[in-house]
Order: sequence, then structure tokens, then C-alpha cells
Amino acid sequence: MFKEVLERIIDDRLEETQANRAHIAISPEEIDRGVDGIAARAKLTVQGLLAEVARQGMTEQDFRDEIGRQILEGKLIELRVRPRVRVTEQDARTTYEQWVRELRSGKPDTSVPTFEAVEKEMMQRALEEGLLRARG
Repeated sequence: MFKEVLERIIDDRLEETQANRAHIAISPEEIDRGVDGIAARAKLTVQGLLAEVARQGMTEQDFRDEIGRQILEGKLIELRVRPRVRVTEQDARTTYEQWVRELRSGKPDTSVPTFEAVEKEMMQRALEEGLLRARG
């Protein structure tokens, strides 16, 4: 157990060093959004979530620190993966066409935004898929 704790401390320090070098910081608002998201997924209020965290033996500050660490880790992974994610025009158009088909399934008269209007969303999806493969 001591070895695991020591490895975790070393990993945390390495992540902090990488974040400092890359000028990556986590704001209190990002942590609040993370806590809100966890509460929503658990179908709890934030206060209910924090009460459950306390029942598990963790202080609110420790919980927020852990959320901040996870957000930082995600940003560091994104920083490493983003340069490797290459989305071609054809990839983007194929994704767009699939999205249009999904929107229109069962509703042929559904209006659909232009390709340009959804391009940013498609790029975000491609990045997320790359992140998932990198973590895989």
C-alpha cells in the first residue's frame, strides 16, 4: 500500500510539473462544473453528493482536489493527443452525413444545420474519440 501511495504522489507531482510547463491551470469554476456534472450523473444535488462524499470518509476539499486533479489529467492528455488527431475533410463530411441521417431518422422533414454550422462540434467529437483511444 505504501508503494501505491508513493507512486500516486510521484504521478501527481509529475502532472503538476507538466501542467506548469504547459501553462495549464484549473479554475475553481472548472472544478465547480465538474462537481455539478458528477452530481447530475448521480441524480443528486451537489449537497447530496457532498454528503455522500463525507459518508465515504472524504472531506469536501479532498473531493474538490481530486476533481481538479482529474481535470488537469484530462487537459494534459488532450495536450498530448491533439497534435496526433488528424481529421480530414472526408472524415468530417462522413460524420456530418451520419449525423444528418440520425437527425432525420423517423422525421424526414427535420431541418438540418449546414456543414459549416456543425464543423466545430464534429472536431470536438473527433478529439474526444482520440482521447478515448489514447486512454484505452
